[in-house]
Amino acid sequence: MIVLMLLAQIIDTTVRCSFYGYSYRANNWYGGSTTYYYIYQPDPDPYSYPIMVGYDEDWLDEWARGYVQFPINFIPQGATILNAGLRLYVGYIGQWSDEWDGHAAYLWLFSMENNLAEWYSGSGSQSSTLFNDAYNGSLFVDNPFYVEMDPQYNVYYPSEMSFLPLNSTFISYLQERVNSGIPWVGLGIVKYNEEGYDGGINLFGEESFLYVSYIMPNQPVFYDYSFYPDSGDIGTYFTFMIHFFDNHQYVPEYIQLYLKRPDEVIDVYNVNLVSGYPYDGIYAARFPITFPGTYGVAFFARTGGGLNIWYPQEGFLPGPKVIVDSTYLFDEYVVNDTSNVGMPIVFGIKYRTTFYPCDSIFVNLVRIESYDSTFENQFRFPMTLVSGTPYNGTYEVSVSLPAGRYVRYYEGFGGSKMVRLPGGGGTLDGPCVFWSPVGENLNTGVISYRVFDALGRFVGYAGNEKELSNMSLHKGVYYLIPVTRKGSVKPRKILKID
Repeated sequence: MIVLMLLAQIIDTTVRCSFYGYSYRANNWYGGSTTYYYIYQPDPDPYSYPIMVGYDEDWLDEWARGYVQFPINFIPQGATILNAGLRLYVGYIGQWSDEWDGHAAYLWLFSMENNLAEWYSGSGSQSSTLFNDAYNGSLFVDNPFYVEMDPQYNVYYPSEMSFLPLNSTFISYLQERVNSGIPWVGLGIVKYNEEGYDGGINLFGEESFLYVSYIMPNQPVFYDYSFYPDSGDIGTYFTFMIHFFDNHQYVPEYIQLYLKRPDEVIDVYNVNLVSGYPYDGIYAARFPITFPGTYGVAFFARTGGGLNIWYPQEGFLPGPKVIVDSTYLFDEYVVNDTSNVGMPIVFGIKYRTTFYPCDSIFVNLVRIESYDSTFENQFRFPMTLVSGTPYNGTYEVSVSLPAGRYVRYYEGFGGSKMVRLPGGGGTLDGPCVFWSPVGENLNTGVISYRVFDALGRFVGYAGNEKELSNMSLHKGVYYLIPVTRKGSVKPRKILKID
């Protein structure tokens, strides 16, 4: 609601009078005259007290002048008054039949410099001040206007659908009072050519209304500040947006964003129009932030109307948090890291991140020792989330591998980030995959064998039992791979040493 009021360009307002009344002067039979004043505030019965304006020539001559006063503190300082008018509610003849012989009058409207609120408590007292004040000010209508009391019922002057225009003198007078911070304006109502015939009118002062149309002062504002994301890693691009509005449609000379870093250093960025009009649009800036910590934000505009505005007026708005990312892979494991061809091997690993949910994880295998004639020596398998979330979860894959000895490493991808385990280009040993041979003792008299232990580690060459005994093998199972002129073939022998 506040924003909508600020966005209004021209304001039309109607306000009821706050004080009203009249004063009359009567000639005394013993010479001289006495002046009385009566002032009222609005009450539950709007027709209880009249404003009496005119000249009544009876045994002792008397004449009356009325006045109405309106609050104007609803008009902000700096507003530009466009026009104004007055609506008067006219009495009817039968209500006060003894007041005037003639029930009509030509009237003037004048300025009043006395605040009726200060006279209210003394209503009914004697004083010439208000009587004279109602006729000594500036004239607010260019010509006297004719008012006639209705013989049957109350009517508006001039009608319900229009109002009595007040002239440029009143516009200037009202503007001056608004600029000076004076919260009220008063008007005196005087019969024109009051020395004429015996006549006047009655007005219901409480039913008097002042119409004012004005332009709001130049009050450019910022509102609807936002930024995204709320937090990010070092180097994340952050977007800042703010809505700027100038109710006089002045185009700003420039708008800037002030970014307060955690070390109290303030960086300044220009923001540009991305939507709407220069005087009523969204301004934004986008840039990376590389210093970790919590930031504050403020906006400054030099407007086309020559004003400098800050948002907020003091301090800074909450800004983004820049956190050093902690994306990493950990707790990797292998099920059946020593196996036979055809036996599933399960690879598992955990992924954890602050900002970048996992897009994919791969286990990479490089065969560094081949036990068969398969030519493919590098394998890459995508892993699947089996528990947790992409921000903190466990990934697995089950595969079967050709015979051989392998090393492995993992790669995880999230956003624009890639993490590796182990880091630095290293690898992890295993697994080892063998053919499933039949156990038998070493049979001498065959060609030489390449000897591997149960973990797939190469031990050496042996062509007979003597060479084998010279290798000083420990107890256990060993694999013997025949060596031919064409190279190694799949293992045919298994050696048990007790």
